[in-house]
Amino acid sequence: FSKLYNMTTRNLGEFGKYFVSNDEDKREQAFVNAVDHMRMATLEQKDLDKLWRGFFYYLWMADKPRYQAEVNQRVAELIHLDTKDKNYVMKWISSSYTILRMDWHLIDYLRMDKYLQLVRFHLRETFKYFNLTGWKKKTVEFWLKKLLEVALNPAESENGSEFGMQILDIFVETLSEMSGKILPSTKFEKIISKFIAFYATKGDQYFSPRIGEKIIERLITNYL
Repeated sequence: FSKLYNMTTRNLGEFGKYFVSNDEDKREQAFVNAVDHMRMATLEQKDLDKLWRGFFYYLWMADKPRYQAEVNQRVAELIHLDTKDKNYVMKWISSSYTILRMDWHLIDYLRMDKYLQLVRFHLRETFKYFNLTGWKKKTVEFWLKKLLEVALNPAESENGSEFGMQILDIFVETLSEMSGKILPSTKFEKIISKFIAFYATKGDQYFSPRIGEKIIERLITNYL
């Protein structure tokens, strides 16, 4: 696709309008330009937030199941993007959880399936990234922090709780799919200890019961 639009960090917010265009070609061109910009620029967190909101609506406008799956795969795979920013992956994780949690309540039932698919693809590519990079302690700990503090934030349980619930429902299944039985013991201990601490201290009526059933019990069954 040709670069019809001049994307700069300054006009990222305005650029988002191309992701909601009724013209599929314009949306695809917007995505290509966004990826090029992410690859070449060192973006602040707020800038990646703007782009992630653009990707949210990029999927919103995708209206055929096969095309929706293609869009979701493209977006999920951006965690692997080779950029100049050494902190890109952590910023990417933070923006994805922030925007999906913030905007989840906007999704109507007709669009829900494609966003649930995005969550599955996103989690799968996250685990794939950890496998490829050796489960680096700093990145994994940051991801767990954002997962628990943003995606599973008890203070906002009634706004976007289904986003967090979906992650919990598919977490161990996706981890097993991407890592099999080869998850290093130290990583297993780190993951389960974070969930146990959350389960024991938060007392959240939305997430705690699901964490006990879907995460802690299944992790123990699969990895011990």
